[in-house]
Amino acid sequence: MINNFKNFLLKENSNKEVNFVKFNDNVYKLSINGDVIGSTYLQDAKKFTMFKSIIDLLPDELKDKKVLGIGELGLMNKYQGQGYGKILMDNIIRIAKSQNYDVLVLSVSSENERAINLYKSFNFEIFRDGFVKYMFLDLKGV
Repeated sequence: MINNFKNFLLKENSNKEVNFVKFNDNVYKLSINGDVIGSTYLQDAKKFTMFKSIIDLLPDELKDKKVLGIGELGLMNKYQGQGYGKILMDNIIRIAKSQNYDVLVLSVSSENERAINLYKSFNFEIFRDGFVKYMFLDLKGV
């Protein structure tokens, strides 16, 4: 299991040490020079109640796949729009692939356009739209 990803450079001349580290069984944290700026919760979607209802809404061809749920993904406001969300998503995808997951799922408020655009930039698709958008990423070919 992958626990740590270290030293991501945001720019060639950056002097910031950016780390993505496993905090406990399901929580990963993103830090800059040791200060936590973001985190996410990852869980096998079929084993956690919060995600089981999302799986029921997935397209039929994905329901039997191995699905990783992304929950509580967030960055501190002052770090948004600077590439850190991309670092979080890149690492979530690496973890999912290293653990042989086929699909990622998440939910996001319809009002959170910045997050929706981030997920779409990684080719997440909306499979249920409303006040809350439900999105998935088929990891085949990623």
